[in-house]
Amino acid sequence: MSTLRVATEAVQATALASRIICFLAFTADLFHGAQETYQIGGLVDRKTVGDAIGDLSDAHNNLKGCNTSNPDNKDLRRLVREIAELSSRLLNIITEFEEAEAKGREATWPGLLVVGQSLCREKEVLQLKDDIQCYQDRVIAMLTSFVRPMVDKLMGLMSDRNVITGYSDIQDVVKSLNEGISACTRMHGDIQFQHLLRVQQEELERIRKFRILNILEYDRMRHRRNEIQGQLAKIEEELTPYGGIFPWAFGVDEDEVGDEDQMLKYRVRDDFADWLASEGGTFYVRGKPGSGKSILMEYLFSHPTTKRELEKRSNCNKVISLAHFFSTLTGGDQQTLTGLRRTLLHDLIDQHPNFISDLGLSEAELDDKSITHWGGGNARNALSSALDGIIGKAIKSGTCVCLFIDGLDENKDPNQPGHDDLIIQLKAWQDLGVKLCVASREDPAFEHLRPQKIMTLHQLTYSDMKRSVTQWLHQLEDVSPETAEILERDMPARSGGDFLWLALAKKDARRWLSAQTDVEFAQLVLGDMPPTLEGILSKALDSIGDGKHGQMKTSSTLLMMRLLETYNLDLDLTGYSFLDAYFRDPQFADRLYKSRLELSDEATQSSRAVSARRRLATLCGGFVETSRDSQHLKYTHRLTKGFLQRVDIHQRLLDLSKGCNIGDMTSNLILASKILTLTDGRTMPATEVQQLLQIRIDGALDKKSYTFLNIFDSLPLPIDLLKPSRTGITDEDRNKNHSRNDSKTASLGLKLMEKLYCSPFCILTLRGMYEYPSWKLQNDPAYLNTEEEIFLSD
Repeated sequence: MSTLRVATEAVQATALASRIICFLAFTADLFHGAQETYQIGGLVDRKTVGDAIGDLSDAHNNLKGCNTSNPDNKDLRRLVREIAELSSRLLNIITEFEEAEAKGREATWPGLLVVGQSLCREKEVLQLKDDIQCYQDRVIAMLTSFVRPMVDKLMGLMSDRNVITGYSDIQDVVKSLNEGISACTRMHGDIQFQHLLRVQQEELERIRKFRILNILEYDRMRHRRNEIQGQLAKIEEELTPYGGIFPWAFGVDEDEVGDEDQMLKYRVRDDFADWLASEGGTFYVRGKPGSGKSILMEYLFSHPTTKRELEKRSNCNKVISLAHFFSTLTGGDQQTLTGLRRTLLHDLIDQHPNFISDLGLSEAELDDKSITHWGGGNARNALSSALDGIIGKAIKSGTCVCLFIDGLDENKDPNQPGHDDLIIQLKAWQDLGVKLCVASREDPAFEHLRPQKIMTLHQLTYSDMKRSVTQWLHQLEDVSPETAEILERDMPARSGGDFLWLALAKKDARRWLSAQTDVEFAQLVLGDMPPTLEGILSKALDSIGDGKHGQMKTSSTLLMMRLLETYNLDLDLTGYSFLDAYFRDPQFADRLYKSRLELSDEATQSSRAVSARRRLATLCGGFVETSRDSQHLKYTHRLTKGFLQRVDIHQRLLDLSKGCNIGDMTSNLILASKILTLTDGRTMPATEVQQLLQIRIDGALDKKSYTFLNIFDSLPLPIDLLKPSRTGITDEDRNKNHSRNDSKTASLGLKLMEKLYCSPFCILTLRGMYEYPSWKLQNDPAYLNTEEEIFLSD
C-alpha cells in the first residue's frame, strides 16, 4: 500500500468518524437528555462517544516520533485500520437508525436506545427530523475542534524530508480538506461562526463533564440508594390506600389516637419545618436498628416540600441538594468517607457543571481515567479540598447547600477506624453554613455535631406499623375480624418501633394464622414472641425450611451467602432456580450447556425467576431476598447478616446443612446462570472464571482441584481470558524457583495457551499449577488429536 493511499484513507476516515461521532452525540442528546449525552448503548463494548474520541486521539498520538521514511509505515497503517474500523462500527449504528424509519408506527432504535424502549411515531419523529436538519452546526464545530488538529499532525508527519514519493499529492489532499473546513465556516458568516464556537465549547465541556463523572463514579455507587428508593416506592404503593407512610412528617397523621403521641408528632413536624426555614444547622434523625431511618431519609430528601422550602431560603433561588447513604451491606467505598466525598462531588458536578473549572484538574489527570493521581497522588486531600471549595463558593454566592447523609454509624473505613474523621468533616461543613440532615443509630459520638433539632424515629412509627399490619391482613382472606383487630393492636406495640422485627413477626404468624385462629390463641402466641430482634431472629431460624430436606437447603443457602461475600460474587434468581436440581444431581451443570437453548427463551427465564423467588421466600424469607434492580440474592438487612455470621449461628447452620459442599454448590449454581444467559458468540468473562476456580482451589473441592475445568470444555471458546506474555510467566517461574521439570511443563502449558489463545487452564498456569496440562493429557488423550502440531517444536 502506497504512502499516498495510506495518508488519504487516514484523512478521509478521520473526517468521516468525526462527523458520525458528532451526529451520534447529537442524537443521544435528543433521546436521552443532557444528563446522558454521550452514553450511546449501541457502541461496541458499551463505549461512549467520549471513549471513541479518546480512541482516535490515542491512535494518532501513537504516530508521534515514528520514522516515516518507510513508505508503508506500520504505525500509520495501524492508525488507518483503527480509524476505519471505528468508522465502520459507527456507520452500522447509523444504518440501524435509518432502517428504523421504515418500521411503521412503533419503531425501536436498537443502536441508540435501551433494549425494549420504543419511540412513538408521530410528534417525536417530526421533531426528530426538524432537529436533525440543524445538526450541521455541531458537525462543523466538531470538525474545527477535532479533525483539523489531527490533519495538521498528519501533515507534519508526512512532510518529513525523507518522504519523497507522492509528497505533493499528500499535501494536496490535506490542503483540500482544510480548505473545505474553512469554506464551511466562512459560509455561515461571522455571527454564525461565533455561534459555532459556542457550540464547539459546549461540546467540549460536555465531554469534559462526562470524563470527570466517569472518574468520580465508583463500583455500586448507586446501589444502596436505588434499593432504598425501590423499598420506599413499594411501601407507598401498598400503604397509600391506608393513609400512606410517614404522613406526620409534613402533615397530620389521622390514624394517631393518643394525644401525647400526636403532640410529639406535631413537635417533630414543626422542628423539621423550622430547620428547613433556617439559614443552616443540623437535623439529626436517630433510632434503633431496623426502625426505618433510611426509608425516612429518602422520603424527606425527595419530598417536593423539602425542595420548595430550601429554595425559599436561597438568596438566588438556587439550591444544591445532595444525598449519600452509607452502607456496610454494600461495602466498598459505599461505607467510607472517601466514598461520601466522591458521591457528593459526582452529583454536584452532574447537576451543576459550571463548577467543573473549580476542580482545577489538568488534562493529564483527566486522561488517567482514575482518581488515584488527583492532587499529585493524594486523592483524599484533593477530593476534600475540591468539594469544600465548591461548597464554600456556592454558599458565598447565596446558594442554599443542603446535604442528606444516612447511616453515619456505617462509616467503616478499614484505614481509619472510628468516626473521628467523619465528624471533623461534618463540622467543617457546619462551619461553612451547610444545612445537614443526618441519620444514624443512637450513638453519643454524633451528638458532638451539636444538632439543632433531634428526631427519635422509633417513638413515632406506631401508626405507620399499624397501617402496615392492616395492609398485610387485608391480603390474607382467612383471618377473623376479631383476631385481625388483636394483631393490628398488639404487633406494632410489641415491635417497639422496629420494622425488621415486625416483618419477621408477620412471617412467623403465617405459620399459625387461619380462619379458625381465635383471639385467645393469637394473644397467647403473640405473648410468646421474643421482644428483641435477636430473639425473633433465633425463632425464625428454628422454623426455617419445610422438613428435613428443606432445612438442609435453607441452611446451605444461608451459608452460601457468606461465601458469595468472601469471593465478591453474585448469584441471581436464574442460578438459584437450579438449587433443587443441584441436590438431585451435583453434576447437573456439566450437561446444561447442551440443553441451554430449550431453557433460555424469555418466557422460560421469567417463569424460572418467579418460581425461584417463591422458593427463596419459602426457605429463607426474613433472612435473604433479591435486589430489585439486579435480581441478585442479598441479605435483608445488615443486622440479619451480622446475626448469621456469628460463630455459634454459623456452626448451627453447618450442622443443619448435613455436610453439603457449599463451595461446589455455589460454583455450579453461578455457572448454570452464566451458561443459561450466554448468547451466541459470548462466553464467561475472565474474572468470573477466575472467581469460580478460586472457590474450587481454596476449598480443595476435587481430588485434583482443576477437575472442575472439564465443565468449561462444553463452553464455546475463546473464554475471555487475556493471553499472558512469556516474560510474565518466566518471571513468575523464576521468582517461585520452580524445578527444571516444572519449567518444562510450564512451557507445554504456554504452548497450549498460545494455540487456543485463551483456555480455562491458563489461570492455573498463572497460579503456578503447571502440572495441569500433563494431567489433562493423561486423563483425556483425545485432547492431543486436535493440538498435535503444538508439540512439534519441542
